[in-house]
Amino acid sequence: MGYGKGVNLNANPDKMGDARYYFSGDIDTKYYTEEFEKKLIEGTRQYYTTRAQVWLSYSVPEYVRQALKTLKEEEDRAEKFYPASKKVVIVVIEDTIIVKHHKFLASNENTGVNAML
Repeated sequence: MGYGKGVNLNANPDKMGDARYYFSGDIDTKYYTEEFEKKLIEGTRQYYTTRAQVWLSYSVPEYVRQALKTLKEEEDRAEKFYPASKKVVIVVIEDTIIVKHHKFLASNENTGVNAML
């Protein structure tokens, strides 16, 4: 899971507080966006940029497995902890781990799409 600055990166995300608790009811959407969502998105982007760099050393099928597993876990986590930001977080993750690396994944001479054809 992507985390904002100042959050314990070793924390179990499933034991962290539910953002709906902190931003429930008639929330100030500007405050939510600036103080929570903006930091969540940037932390998520940074975290998965680093993870994707590690995954690029894997075979393409393993990279794809990691990407699919991650997307499922993040969708579940977002639904539970920050449903108002779920769509934007998933788009950021897809962009970070798939779109930015699609050429490498498709053209990898050993395990990319071209090797499978």
